[in-house]
Amino acid sequence: MPGIERLLFSAEFLSPRDVVEKKAVDLLASTNSMLSLRVLYKDLQGDDFKAMMSTFRDHGIERNFIPWPMLDVDAGYYANVNTALNFII
Repeated sequence: MPGIERLLFSAEFLSPRDVVEKKAVDLLASTNSMLSLRVLYKDLQGDDFKAMMSTFRDHGIERNFIPWPMLDVDAGYYANVNTALNFII
């Protein structure tokens, strides 16, 4: 029976700042785990997101980050047939 090759953690309620401050990237690097993080458009514009990505890069695991694109709650939050256009507008 094959073993687990790599763990993927999904985080809907952490911010990029939380990821850095809680040293989550250190844990991910030491366990070769991956993180899928909720990313709002406003996150991409901020310094916290850039700092988080720099931390991933500094650890040599930038490919262990998987963005999870989401909308603001009032725009529909999750991607689905009702919100698809909000992701491209």
